[in-house]
Amino acid sequence: MRLLNQSGFLQADLARAIILTTALTGSIFLTSHLSYNTPAPKTFSFLETVSTTGSSIDVSDVTGSIDVTSWNEPRVLINGTIVVAGEGATPDYVRIQEQNTEGSISFRPIYDDKTTGRSYVVNVNLYLPSRVTITRIGITAIGDGPVQLDSLNVSRAYVSSQSGGIKMILTPVAHGDYSIIAYNGGGIALKIPSSSSFRLDAASGSGYNGDVTVNGFAQCIVDTRANAYGPGTTGATISCGDQSAYVKVQTEWQRVPAGNITIDAV
Repeated sequence: MRLLNQSGFLQADLARAIILTTALTGSIFLTSHLSYNTPAPKTFSFLETVSTTGSSIDVSDVTGSIDVTSWNEPRVLINGTIVVAGEGATPDYVRIQEQNTEGSISFRPIYDDKTTGRSYVVNVNLYLPSRVTITRIGITAIGDGPVQLDSLNVSRAYVSSQSGGIKMILTPVAHGDYSIIAYNGGGIALKIPSSSSFRLDAASGSGYNGDVTVNGFAQCIVDTRANAYGPGTTGATISCGDQSAYVKVQTEWQRVPAGNITIDAV
Protein backbone atom coordinates (compact mmCIF):
# COMPACT_ATOMS: atom_id res chain seq x y z
CA MET A 1 0.00 0.00 0.00
CA ARG A 2 1.48 3.38 -1.11
CA LEU A 3 1.36 6.37 1.17
CA LEU A 4 0.69 9.90 -0.18
CA ASN A 5 3.61 12.32 0.07
CA GLN A 6 2.00 15.15 2.02
CA SER A 7 5.15 17.29 1.87
CA GLY A 8 4.97 17.15 -1.92
CA PHE A 9 1.41 18.50 -1.88
CA LEU A 10 2.46 21.29 0.48
CA GLN A 11 5.39 22.27 -1.69
CA ALA A 12 3.21 22.38 -4.79
CA ASP A 13 0.57 24.48 -3.04
CA LEU A 14 3.23 26.87 -1.79
CA ALA A 15 4.68 27.28 -5.26
CA ARG A 16 1.24 28.02 -6.72
CA ALA A 17 0.57 30.56 -3.97
CA ILE A 18 3.83 32.36 -4.69
CA ILE A 19 3.08 32.48 -8.41
CA LEU A 20 -0.44 33.84 -7.83
CA THR A 21 0.81 36.46 -5.36
CA THR A 22 3.53 37.61 -7.75
CA ALA A 23 1.08 37.83 -10.64
CA LEU A 24 -1.41 39.79 -8.55
CA THR A 25 1.25 42.21 -7.33
CA GLY A 26 2.50 42.76 -10.85
CA SER A 27 -1.03 43.35 -12.10
CA ILE A 28 -1.68 45.96 -9.42
CA PHE A 29 1.68 47.65 -10.14
CA LEU A 30 1.06 47.69 -13.90
CA THR A 31 -2.49 48.97 -13.50
CA SER A 32 -1.39 51.83 -11.26
CA HIS A 33 1.32 52.86 -13.74
CA LEU A 34 -0.94 52.63 -16.76
CA SER A 35 -3.63 54.68 -15.05
CA TYR A 36 -1.24 57.58 -14.22
CA ASN A 37 -1.83 60.70 -16.31
CA THR A 38 0.68 63.54 -16.39
CA PRO A 39 -0.98 66.71 -15.03
CA ALA A 40 -1.57 69.55 -17.47
CA PRO A 41 0.80 72.54 -17.25
CA LYS A 42 -0.15 75.05 -14.58
CA THR A 43 -0.15 78.74 -15.46
CA PHE A 44 0.75 81.71 -13.29
CA SER A 45 0.60 85.48 -13.76
CA PHE A 46 1.68 88.54 -11.76
CA LEU A 47 1.07 92.17 -12.73
CA GLU A 48 3.05 94.87 -10.93
CA THR A 49 2.97 98.67 -10.99
CA VAL A 50 6.37 100.37 -11.07
CA SER A 51 7.58 103.95 -10.81
CA THR A 52 8.95 105.72 -13.88
CA THR A 53 12.49 105.44 -12.49
CA GLY A 54 14.27 103.46 -9.82
CA SER A 55 12.70 100.03 -10.29
CA SER A 56 14.67 96.76 -10.27
CA ILE A 57 13.73 93.20 -11.20
CA ASP A 58 15.23 89.85 -10.22
CA VAL A 59 14.13 86.55 -11.79
CA SER A 60 16.06 83.59 -10.40
CA ASP A 61 16.19 79.78 -10.17
CA VAL A 62 14.21 79.22 -13.38
CA THR A 63 14.59 75.69 -14.79
CA GLY A 64 12.96 76.34 -18.17
CA SER A 65 12.98 79.12 -20.73
CA ILE A 66 13.05 82.84 -19.96
CA ASP A 67 11.74 85.35 -22.49
CA VAL A 68 12.12 89.05 -21.66
CA THR A 69 10.68 91.74 -23.90
CA SER A 70 9.20 95.24 -23.73
CA TRP A 71 5.59 96.28 -24.18
CA ASN A 72 3.58 99.51 -24.20
CA GLU A 73 1.86 99.00 -20.85
CA PRO A 74 3.15 101.01 -17.83
CA ARG A 75 3.34 97.88 -15.67
CA VAL A 76 5.51 94.77 -15.34
CA LEU A 77 3.93 91.42 -16.24
CA ILE A 78 5.41 88.07 -15.23
CA ASN A 79 3.61 84.97 -16.47
CA GLY A 80 4.38 81.45 -17.58
CA THR A 81 3.82 77.76 -17.02
CA ILE A 82 4.89 74.94 -14.71
CA VAL A 83 5.42 71.68 -16.63
CA VAL A 84 6.02 68.42 -14.76
CA ALA A 85 7.04 64.89 -15.73
CA GLY A 86 7.44 61.61 -13.86
CA GLU A 87 4.94 59.54 -11.93
CA GLY A 88 3.62 61.37 -8.89
CA ALA A 89 4.84 64.78 -10.03
CA THR A 90 2.38 67.65 -9.73
CA PRO A 91 2.70 71.41 -10.30
CA ASP A 92 1.57 71.89 -6.70
CA TYR A 93 5.09 70.87 -5.62
CA VAL A 94 6.39 74.15 -7.07
CA ARG A 95 5.84 77.31 -5.02
CA ILE A 96 6.25 80.71 -6.66
CA GLN A 97 7.72 83.48 -4.53
CA GLU A 98 6.89 86.85 -6.06
CA GLN A 99 6.89 90.24 -4.39
CA ASN A 100 7.17 93.95 -5.08
CA THR A 101 8.86 95.95 -2.35
CA GLU A 102 8.84 99.66 -3.18
CA GLY A 103 9.62 99.01 -6.84
CA SER A 104 12.01 96.13 -6.24
CA ILE A 105 10.36 93.11 -7.90
CA SER A 106 11.56 89.56 -7.30
CA PHE A 107 10.39 86.25 -8.74
CA ARG A 108 11.70 82.84 -7.68
CA PRO A 109 10.26 79.30 -7.97
CA ILE A 110 10.79 76.96 -5.02
CA TYR A 111 11.02 73.24 -5.88
CA ASP A 112 9.84 71.19 -2.90
CA ASP A 113 10.04 67.73 -4.51
CA LYS A 114 13.48 66.21 -5.11
CA THR A 115 12.25 62.69 -5.96
CA THR A 116 14.36 60.87 -8.55
CA GLY A 117 12.53 60.47 -11.86
CA ARG A 118 10.41 63.60 -11.48
CA SER A 119 11.13 66.89 -13.21
CA TYR A 120 9.73 70.39 -12.79
CA VAL A 121 10.20 72.94 -15.56
CA VAL A 122 9.17 76.55 -15.00
CA ASN A 123 8.94 78.71 -18.16
CA VAL A 124 8.81 82.47 -17.64
CA ASN A 125 7.73 85.43 -19.77
CA LEU A 126 8.71 88.88 -18.50
CA TYR A 127 7.24 92.04 -20.01
CA LEU A 128 8.87 95.38 -19.17
CA PRO A 129 7.40 98.86 -19.81
CA SER A 130 9.06 100.37 -22.88
CA ARG A 131 8.73 103.92 -21.50
CA VAL A 132 10.19 103.14 -18.08
CA THR A 133 13.91 102.89 -17.38
CA ILE A 134 14.65 99.87 -15.20
CA THR A 135 17.74 100.58 -13.11
CA ARG A 136 18.71 96.93 -12.79
CA ILE A 137 17.57 93.53 -14.02
CA GLY A 138 18.91 90.17 -12.89
CA ILE A 139 18.12 86.93 -14.74
CA THR A 140 19.36 83.54 -13.49
CA ALA A 141 18.46 80.31 -15.31
CA ILE A 142 19.47 77.03 -13.66
CA GLY A 143 18.27 74.64 -16.39
CA ASP A 144 18.99 74.18 -20.08
CA GLY A 145 16.12 76.29 -21.36
CA PRO A 146 16.95 79.21 -23.67
CA VAL A 147 17.14 82.78 -22.38
CA GLN A 148 16.13 85.63 -24.68
CA LEU A 149 16.09 89.37 -23.97
CA ASP A 150 14.93 91.85 -26.62
CA SER A 151 15.55 95.62 -26.82
CA LEU A 152 15.52 96.37 -23.12
CA ASN A 153 15.63 99.85 -21.61
CA VAL A 154 17.83 99.03 -18.61
CA SER A 155 20.96 100.66 -17.20
CA ARG A 156 22.36 97.57 -15.46
CA ALA A 157 21.82 93.90 -16.27
CA TYR A 158 23.13 90.56 -15.04
CA VAL A 159 22.14 87.51 -17.09
CA SER A 160 23.32 83.99 -16.27
CA SER A 161 22.42 80.56 -17.66
CA GLN A 162 23.63 77.27 -16.22
CA SER A 163 23.55 75.37 -19.51
CA GLY A 164 21.13 77.02 -21.96
CA GLY A 165 21.94 79.55 -24.66
CA ILE A 166 21.46 83.31 -24.27
CA LYS A 167 20.24 85.69 -26.97
CA MET A 168 20.21 89.37 -26.08
CA ILE A 169 19.65 92.68 -27.83
CA LEU A 170 21.02 95.76 -26.05
CA THR A 171 19.47 98.90 -27.47
CA PRO A 172 20.02 101.54 -26.42
CA VAL A 173 23.12 101.02 -24.30
CA ALA A 174 22.89 103.38 -21.33
CA HIS A 175 25.56 104.42 -18.89
CA GLY A 176 25.98 101.35 -16.73
CA ASP A 177 27.20 97.79 -16.49
CA TYR A 178 26.01 94.67 -18.28
CA SER A 179 27.19 91.15 -17.50
CA ILE A 180 26.21 88.10 -19.57
CA ILE A 181 27.57 84.65 -18.73
CA ALA A 182 26.71 81.10 -19.84
CA TYR A 183 28.04 77.79 -18.53
CA ASN A 184 28.24 74.16 -19.67
CA GLY A 185 28.15 74.58 -23.42
CA GLY A 186 25.58 77.38 -23.54
CA GLY A 187 26.39 79.94 -26.24
CA ILE A 188 25.78 83.69 -26.30
CA ALA A 189 24.47 85.75 -29.23
CA LEU A 190 24.54 89.50 -28.51
CA LYS A 191 23.41 92.38 -30.69
CA ILE A 192 24.47 95.89 -29.71
CA PRO A 193 24.33 99.28 -31.51
CA SER A 194 27.76 100.32 -32.76
CA SER A 195 26.63 103.95 -32.39
CA SER A 196 26.50 103.54 -28.60
CA SER A 197 29.42 104.35 -26.31
CA PHE A 198 30.75 101.28 -24.54
CA ARG A 199 33.64 98.95 -23.88
CA LEU A 200 32.91 95.26 -24.35
CA ASP A 201 35.10 92.41 -23.17
CA ALA A 202 34.27 88.92 -24.43
CA ALA A 203 35.97 85.66 -23.45
CA SER A 204 35.08 82.02 -24.03
CA GLY A 205 36.30 79.11 -21.94
CA SER A 206 38.94 81.11 -20.03
CA GLY A 207 41.03 81.03 -23.20
CA TYR A 208 40.92 77.25 -23.55
CA ASN A 209 37.96 76.56 -25.84
CA GLY A 210 34.91 78.07 -27.44
CA ASP A 211 35.08 80.74 -30.11
CA VAL A 212 34.36 84.49 -30.22
CA THR A 213 33.07 86.04 -33.47
CA VAL A 214 32.63 89.80 -33.98
CA ASN A 215 30.62 91.18 -36.92
CA GLY A 216 30.47 94.87 -37.81
CA PHE A 217 31.68 97.74 -35.60
CA ALA A 218 33.66 99.41 -38.43
CA GLN A 219 33.75 102.73 -36.53
CA CYS A 220 34.93 101.09 -33.29
CA ILE A 221 38.24 99.61 -32.19
CA VAL A 222 38.12 95.81 -32.18
CA ASP A 223 40.90 93.67 -30.72
CA THR A 224 40.71 89.89 -30.85
CA ARG A 225 42.75 87.32 -28.95
CA ALA A 226 43.72 84.02 -30.53
CA ASN A 227 43.30 80.73 -28.70
CA ALA A 228 46.66 79.99 -27.06
CA TYR A 229 45.91 76.25 -27.06
CA GLY A 230 44.48 75.65 -30.51
CA PRO A 231 42.76 77.23 -33.50
CA GLY A 232 40.16 79.96 -33.22
CA THR A 233 39.60 83.16 -31.28
CA THR A 234 38.67 82.98 -27.62
CA GLY A 235 38.58 86.66 -26.71
CA ALA A 236 37.70 90.11 -28.05
CA THR A 237 37.53 93.72 -26.87
CA ILE A 238 35.30 96.27 -28.60
CA SER A 239 35.71 99.99 -27.80
CA CYS A 240 33.09 102.42 -29.12
CA GLY A 241 32.74 106.17 -28.44
CA ASP A 242 33.68 107.41 -24.99
CA GLN A 243 33.11 103.94 -23.49
CA SER A 244 30.58 105.20 -20.93
CA ALA A 245 29.05 101.72 -20.53
CA TYR A 246 30.79 98.43 -19.79
CA VAL A 247 29.65 95.07 -21.17
CA LYS A 248 31.12 91.74 -20.08
CA VAL A 249 30.33 88.62 -22.13
CA GLN A 250 31.64 85.25 -21.01
CA THR A 251 31.13 81.53 -21.54
CA GLU A 252 32.69 79.04 -19.16
CA TRP A 253 33.35 75.31 -19.27
CA GLN A 254 32.57 73.03 -16.37
CA ARG A 255 31.39 69.55 -17.33
CA VAL A 256 31.48 70.26 -21.08
CA PRO A 257 33.42 72.67 -23.33
CA ALA A 258 32.43 76.33 -23.31
CA GLY A 259 29.90 77.64 -25.80
CA ASN A 260 30.63 80.09 -28.59
CA ILE A 261 30.06 83.85 -28.49
CA THR A 262 28.76 85.91 -31.41
CA ILE A 263 28.57 89.72 -31.22
CA ASP A 264 26.80 91.61 -34.01
CA ALA A 265 26.54 95.35 -34.59
CA VAL A 266 23.04 96.71 -35.22
